[in-house]
Amino acid sequence: MQGCRAEAEKVLQQATRAGLGGSKPLQARGDEMVWLKRQEQTNAGHTALVGLMDALLHLQQGLAGDFDVMGPASFQLARYPGNEARYVRHADASDSSPARSLTAIYYLNPDWDSKLHGGQLCLYHKPTGDQGQACGEQATLVAPAGDTLVIFDSHMEHEVFPSFADRYALTVWFSRKKKTPDRPHSHDDQAHKSPTAKPAQHAPGSSNQATGSADETELAQHGSSKAGARPGSATESSHHTSSAHDLFDQQAADRQNSHGTATPSDDTLLQQNKSPTAQPSQGNRQAPTPCKGRITKPGCIFASIAAYRDPECQWTICDLFKQADAPELVHVGVVWQIDAVEDAAFVRVAGPNKRHKQVREVRIPWQEATGPCKARHLAQQLWDGEENHLQIDSHMRFVPGWDSKLKDMLQQAEQMASFGKAVISSYPPPYEGEGAAASLPPTLDPTTLVAQGFDQDGMLRLVGKSVPAGVTPGVVKAQFWAAGFSFSRAQLIMEVVPYDPDLPFLFFGEEMSMLARIWTSGWDVMAPTQAVCFHLWSRAYRHTFQADLPVDHAAKAASQACVKRLLGLTDEPAAQTDGVTGRNAPSSGLGSTRSLQDFWLHCKTLQY
Repeated sequence: MQGCRAEAEKVLQQATRAGLGGSKPLQARGDEMVWLKRQEQTNAGHTALVGLMDALLHLQQGLAGDFDVMGPASFQLARYPGNEARYVRHADASDSSPARSLTAIYYLNPDWDSKLHGGQLCLYHKPTGDQGQACGEQATLVAPAGDTLVIFDSHMEHEVFPSFADRYALTVWFSRKKKTPDRPHSHDDQAHKSPTAKPAQHAPGSSNQATGSADETELAQHGSSKAGARPGSATESSHHTSSAHDLFDQQAADRQNSHGTATPSDDTLLQQNKSPTAQPSQGNRQAPTPCKGRITKPGCIFASIAAYRDPECQWTICDLFKQADAPELVHVGVVWQIDAVEDAAFVRVAGPNKRHKQVREVRIPWQEATGPCKARHLAQQLWDGEENHLQIDSHMRFVPGWDSKLKDMLQQAEQMASFGKAVISSYPPPYEGEGAAASLPPTLDPTTLVAQGFDQDGMLRLVGKSVPAGVTPGVVKAQFWAAGFSFSRAQLIMEVVPYDPDLPFLFFGEEMSMLARIWTSGWDVMAPTQAVCFHLWSRAYRHTFQADLPVDHAAKAASQACVKRLLGLTDEPAAQTDGVTGRNAPSSGLGSTRSLQDFWLHCKTLQY
């Protein structure tokens, strides 16, 4: 093992010197990885690594009696630097790697002490868990001690706890011989079979003994004591059961990281994985990248939700399904910004019919929240081909048949729209109470938005105004757009106006910047004349981002400056970069169908 470790260090160091990666703790995944090919390692004279690869590959024949593992095998070497690097909860089999059958990991860490070094592999017994090991969810814990081998089903959800020392591992994925069609994975995935995990064992040809269960009591205590250092697991379920990194770096999808990836490139490479908290690249600000894909689920609605430590979110999702005429056509993507321990009880779907297969999620630590824009951007990335997109806040209720009503309204709105493209949006009327005790108002008066005036930061503030009585049922043309309730065709986020993740601490200004991009791209905003949803406007029951986290005034000012330049509200030239966000925004992101001057004329034309 010592020889393998020395060669592993050399391989990763060489890749680092080639400039293909760095090392820093990241929110979703913090390891460095390199794909290994036997011939390349042979040519490099790495005899110990080649011997280990051959020993692991020899397992394939023995496993073939019980598992379909005779497809291509792939090897990856990974290092978690001792800076609390971790890998959030995920499964190795994914839409991009559907053939993966079994995962085998051999650890190269002599003298590993879990109490000091952490870095345990946590294998969850059920794919439907939503609490995590630190909160009592059943799991098998394996210390990454040197000469330990663990084999488990590639569909099994697992995570790597923060590592406080360099942690090396060689992984081989055994794949099914016959390729099967891609299918989405979800909370309810594998309900037809239980994922299996072989106990950790000594490596092939080794005499050392190491087990995965020996540290369970110790690790349960360690997991609790390290709760602050392991602030929540980020899970993306149902769309891909791959790493949350897949959502945050779509451009790397063709040669992704080890967990949930496509075939690696021909070149051996080291890849530093990205996360929602990775810093934006320096240079001129570019328009946000639209969601990639095509419509594959006609008639379906994708509801994206950004939730900040909100116990009402579980009930919002529950009511979405409960009140829909066709709940089987509703899919949800939620970004939970949470405390892994304190908020574990409500990070779920409330009610008896949870429809886990239709819920995709990302979990990130609340300490890494930067406001609504990044969270809404991440939620949009969970879109998976649904025809329609509904963006809502995390504390909402719905009228019966809301889905049918919105689809009918959208058809009417598109007929009224100047270019046949419409967004239905407004500030929803309030509901009272919380959880199962929530109640809707006796009257269903809808609202439309009007301008209130510019605030001290130069941001235009909006207020809701009741739609006059007697207006024809359906929709009316509106001036402004609301972030907490927006319904449109998915083309809006696919082709034109995805959320910009790099506007930290932006609140007032979020809706106007999005409206400018929507309207200049040829989309008209319509307000419903009948309420279809309701909003809990009180914040007393929950944590708030503004109260929990100190405002980064420099970041906020930079974001506001970006918006002002976008809206033409300042003559100040853009700096080479924004300093804080590393980007600048002259007019990038605006559409070309209508001008910014016409946009402001539109905003001054009062409807009522």
